Amino acid sequence: MSNRSIIVKSDTALREAEAQEWEVVEPTRTAPFTTFAYSITEISSFGGRTRVKSSTTRLTDGKLVSEKFDGELDGSAYERMAMQASEQFASQLRLLMLPFSWLLPRSRDRDE
Repeated sequence: MSNRSIIVKSDTALREAEAQEWEVVEPTRTAPFTTFAYSITEISSFGGRTRVKSSTTRLTDGKLVSEKFDGELDGSAYERMAMQASEQFASQLRLLMLPFSWLLPRSRDRDE
């Protein structure tokens, strides 16, 4: 602990405090009760170019961090991303509907 002189006001009289009278207490680091994260990504295609904009903001350990990204790709990148997104959506929908498939009538062979 450093030797510092601190003026303390007591009973309207000023006096110089001894260094041993003061103890510096470091704040304890506990997990904050409020944390959040927000992100947005915008992908657009115009004039044969794919434009990607992304923004992320998060609050963790008492720090607010914000990041932004802006970039361009060739036009086929948008088509590939749209195709992958639709395939992923269809796959998730198939998994969601699977438990209800027992309610459907059984399919018959078309040869009969």
